[in-house]
Amino acid sequence: MKDIRNLRHKRYKHLSRANRLELLTNLIDATTETALLGTIGYLQPTDYQAVTDQKFRSRYGSAYGI
Repeated sequence: MKDIRNLRHKRYKHLSRANRLELLTNLIDATTETALLGTIGYLQPTDYQAVTDQKFRSRYGSAYGI
């Protein structure tokens, strides 16, 4: 995002400010039209072991598989 606003950035210096805004708007529109859901989570395997029981792990998998 900050690269697009930087008027001297080598990748976008050929575009005017208006063209950069149009590019950004189009990219955001394309993302919102195609992305259903995006999430990320982080849990260390030792924490996963601590908050789950063997039955849960055998049904849903290891901390690496979820």
